[in-house]
Amino acid sequence: MRLRNLLLTAAALVPAVRSFAVEYGLTYISVPGRIDFVQTDLARGTVQPMSDNASFGTFGFLAVVPIPGSVGPFTPGVETGFLIPAGSQAFDHRELAKNGATHDSRHDGDFTTWDVTGVPLLLAIRFSQPSENVSFGGEVGAGVMFLGVSVDRTLTTYDSSDSTVVLRETLRHQDVAISPVVQALAGLVVPASEGMDLRLYGGLVWIADVPETVTSDATAPALVHGGASDLPGLTVGGLGFVLRLALNVTL
Repeated sequence: MRLRNLLLTAAALVPAVRSFAVEYGLTYISVPGRIDFVQTDLARGTVQPMSDNASFGTFGFLAVVPIPGSVGPFTPGVETGFLIPAGSQAFDHRELAKNGATHDSRHDGDFTTWDVTGVPLLLAIRFSQPSENVSFGGEVGAGVMFLGVSVDRTLTTYDSSDSTVVLRETLRHQDVAISPVVQALAGLVVPASEGMDLRLYGGLVWIADVPETVTSDATAPALVHGGASDLPGLTVGGLGFVLRLALNVTL
């Protein structure tokens, strides 16, 4: 009797296995950010906190695996993948000082570049209605993003005559953080063949702020610390956009 029950249970699971659908494809995510720094007027001796908007392009591979619990056209799933830098953001340290008399005081030749990598892990609710024609689909999801921020900082030192570079060094380090993420996508579902369709989605993503450096209002003029009081700091997070080209395959 137990063997019979096991066989009946296995037979009942076969249709579910046959309808198991996996979505995988390419994605581009624009990760927003902000560069914070303090600009010093060397002639007047005044300081002013400032910031510049930043955007980090990332390109990668994502997969969505459905989990049991579909309700009509709505299907829950787990979304993950990896994102690699599609560009970097640079900051010229000459913005840190005004009216400097020497190359060193003006930060001539000094700059910082950042790039971002990521591994998203989201619980997503997808919407799509099977059709022989082009139809609309969408997805909302929430979870976390494992963010890696790579920092390259080049600093230049001049000789006592302020005419010759005697040292130029580049310091590199990487910070890793976990940030909450919410995204909403919508787009077209194009039938490709039996059990397979192409999905072209676009939408918005919100990433909670992650400071790559420490900000302190306790002591002016060192308001922003990028490893030192006179270096720029970075905050990754905000509202960005997503583009995705994916293939949904029923196995």
